[in-house]
Amino acid sequence: MELRTTGSVFVVFLCSVAVVLGQDWRVTYTFQRVCALRGSSVDLSCSYTYPRGLTVTTTEWYKWKSDQGYTYNIQDQPEYAGRVQYRGDKDRDCTLTITDLRESDSASYYFRFKTYYSEWMHVSKGISLSVTALQVTVTGLYRYKTLTCSSTCTLTGSSYIWYQNNQHLQGETRNQYSKNVYSDDVNSYSCAVAGHEDLRSPAVCVSGQNCWSVNYPTRRVCVLRGSSVDISSTYTHPSDHKITKTFWFKGELFSDLKDYHEYTGHENSESKVKHNTLRVTGLRETDSAEYKFRMETRGGGYSGSPGVQLTFTDIKVEIEQRSVTEGDKVSLTCKTKCSVSLNTSWFRNGKLVTNRKTQQKLLYLDPVSSEDAGRYSCAVTEHQHLRSPEETLNVTYKPRNVSVSVSPSGEVVEGSSVTLTCSSDANPPVQTYTWYKENITSSKSSGQNYTITNISSEDSGQNYTITKISSEDSVGYYCQAKNQQGRTNSSSVVLNVHYAPRKPSVSVSPSGEVVEGSSVTLTCSSDANPPVQTYTWYKENIILSKSSGQSYTISNIRSEDSGGYYCQAGNTVGDANSSVVMNTLVTGISTAQAAAAGTTVSVLLSVILLSACLLCRKKKTLKPYSASRQPASNKQGESGPVYDNISAFALNPVPAVQTHTHTDTHTDTHTDTHTGQQDDVIYTTVDFTRSKTQDVPLYSTIQSVQPQNQEEDVQYAAVQFNRPNPAPRVTGQTTEDPSGLYSTVTRART
Repeated sequence: MELRTTGSVFVVFLCSVAVVLGQDWRVTYTFQRVCALRGSSVDLSCSYTYPRGLTVTTTEWYKWKSDQGYTYNIQDQPEYAGRVQYRGDKDRDCTLTITDLRESDSASYYFRFKTYYSEWMHVSKGISLSVTALQVTVTGLYRYKTLTCSSTCTLTGSSYIWYQNNQHLQGETRNQYSKNVYSDDVNSYSCAVAGHEDLRSPAVCVSGQNCWSVNYPTRRVCVLRGSSVDISSTYTHPSDHKITKTFWFKGELFSDLKDYHEYTGHENSESKVKHNTLRVTGLRETDSAEYKFRMETRGGGYSGSPGVQLTFTDIKVEIEQRSVTEGDKVSLTCKTKCSVSLNTSWFRNGKLVTNRKTQQKLLYLDPVSSEDAGRYSCAVTEHQHLRSPEETLNVTYKPRNVSVSVSPSGEVVEGSSVTLTCSSDANPPVQTYTWYKENITSSKSSGQNYTITNISSEDSGQNYTITKISSEDSVGYYCQAKNQQGRTNSSSVVLNVHYAPRKPSVSVSPSGEVVEGSSVTLTCSSDANPPVQTYTWYKENIILSKSSGQSYTISNIRSEDSGGYYCQAGNTVGDANSSVVMNTLVTGISTAQAAAAGTTVSVLLSVILLSACLLCRKKKTLKPYSASRQPASNKQGESGPVYDNISAFALNPVPAVQTHTHTDTHTDTHTDTHTGQQDDVIYTTVDFTRSKTQDVPLYSTIQSVQPQNQEEDVQYAAVQFNRPNPAPRVTGQTTEDPSGLYSTVTRART
């Protein structure tokens, strides 16, 4: 067994133990058992190994007590707040230091760790820590007494120091001290372990309570700046001594602190063991000192030494990780230089934190959210006005609440400019903005299909400006905000671009020719945003007062309704005129009648052409015969009549058609067809300009084959030739017009 004293740390270790977890897995404890004095500090030393190539992610100390079971992660337990420090690392060392030891710290302590590829690695054996206080016990009969400096765990091998009335007894180094005690012995005795004289045992009397003694329940007191503290003591004195004054002092001067306004005290002296308490208010750094209690009599005095060490401390916030990502967990610790056994209150941005888990000096944020970001301070609950300096917790998160605003707001008119601004809440701030445009490509039964297009690589700023906006820009726009934590898209904002009516168009219903007495409707159509609000109709640049709708109807149309019509479409942006539509009225016959007349004319022209061809052919045949019968005078340019007999089949009757055609040469054609056995008569008048050389009329008789018992259909054809210089009539000729060509056509009656 070996005793080791290092500074304020006092431990006894019996042996070291190495626990093998498996191949290349090992935890080694330097001590198996440790005995430490109350108020001292102890190092629980250990080391560990693990396979090469792995990385340790988490380390932890925990303890086991028979009456409490396991307590994990003791660093976060309130009873250890400010007293535990992990001095190891995530490589090999796993040493834990506990300060200001208390009897309640006695337990078995274990270390465990885990890597990326393993769960907790721990061992079944740990370090057994025992915390003890020194106590002087008195044994023996009559006048011979033995004083023993005892403890709850063995401190064998340690060197001891004995005190009589707080004075060092030279030469006494064992844990026992013997002496003869007389009835008038009023001395008190105490002991300490060498190197820890400040951890002295309480003083005791060897002859009952009839001795000088001063004891302090607490030898070390940690206080906050500006707070208050009570320092207590108990004391006894020989019964034959009368106490004239009791007071507290600090330093080496016996100056009563109650003479100063910040010090007050009270005393309970009803029992043999008397109590005295000193209250110190408004603590300052200059108040850090050793405080002692003193009794004075007429013959002298007695001071309790060593006294109570008052340590002054500030309070501060310690954050294990000042910048965290939303969703992680983080804990904040309200720390002091020494242990303050008081409840702690937490504040964020000056307001009390009530919706988070707190435990003594710890504040847990699990999981942490962006609302947890801010300035944190802590204070002792009993002294919330004494707050620590603020420390800032930074919580990073990807962009959120991304939105697009349009400027200027309100109506967007074609040809103007508009600016889209992307706004976002992000930490760190947004680094890049990207703009996208939704182009409607098709409409399907399952919904609208959109093609998303990145506007351009240059459109990466927070603002996107569209100049000379047009109706084609009436689509959805959205932006994407990106920072180190991620990216988020905004909702789409559709630009509703207003524009004046496009070139209107006029449609006519019914289409085709317009007949007098019928009705016609003109309809004006135009693309506009907002939709066309007013329609105005014009005829020959004159407003039609009774027309204001999209359609204009003309009923019982007359000739004066003919002309050019157009419409004007207007909305809040502007107006536009359509092209002129001509309304032409057709009078007399209908379209069907005109078609029938055209058919009849075609048939008649075919008959005339056929007759002309037959006449020409007959004429060529009769030329030799006519030449032999003509007198010689005919050679001078005059010709006698030529008679031709032509037989032809009668044509089938055609429907009656009445046609009026006006040209430079006037022609009237009348055709009547009667049902039954009536005659079909066709009258045709054709005016020709006669040649000067043709003076002798030609006579032709055309006779068609006549079926028996049929009435005759007679057609008369008269052909006039205009002679500029008519020749004189030949004497003895008939009175018929020599310039006419007479043809008689007889056909069989059907």
